[in-house]
Amino acid sequence: MKYVYCIIGMKNLNIKEGNIEAFLLNFTMDERLKDFIKVILMLGICIAGITLVYKCEHKDVPPAVIIPPPQDTIPAIPDFMNKSAEEGLMEALEYYDIHHPEIVYAQAVLETGHFKSKGCTVHNNLFGLYNSKAGRYHRFDHWTDGVIAYKEWIQRRYKHPEDYYYFLQRIGYAEDSTYSYKLKRIVNSK
Repeated sequence: MKYVYCIIGMKNLNIKEGNIEAFLLNFTMDERLKDFIKVILMLGICIAGITLVYKCEHKDVPPAVIIPPPQDTIPAIPDFMNKSAEEGLMEALEYYDIHHPEIVYAQAVLETGHFKSKGCTVHNNLFGLYNSKAGRYHRFDHWTDGVIAYKEWIQRRYKHPEDYYYFLQRIGYAEDSTYSYKLKRIVNSK
């Protein structure tokens, strides 16, 4: 008997001459079956991946609370912003939650000479806030910026229920020894 030497893939097989056709037929059937199984497995993996992606993107969970869209996304500008400092200051002091607004208003009256000084009309500095680093009084774009600065620089040091006149004296707000007396006169004149 003669033997035929075949190389299939990486295997060396010795097959008898009469069985070559049967071997090749079986070989191709085995390979087809393996390829079919591979395709089925790949399809299963693809379907599982697509299903997972779909479920992640399309969650069917309704929101717990329905929030209506905002009617106006731009906050309304307070009325006092369009008024002069003299007309809108008391509203601004209440809006920015300034402690003792009647005394702070009196400070603005005293510091600006009834809202007529250059510091008030040109530089929007209602409270005589001084910039020691620059060696000059602060300048603000709008008078309300001065109110905010007063709250951040002066009132942050205030400890409620301390007497506000005493507080101003304690922090050395003014060099004038009669400053508190002048403020009280302005407050009581209203």
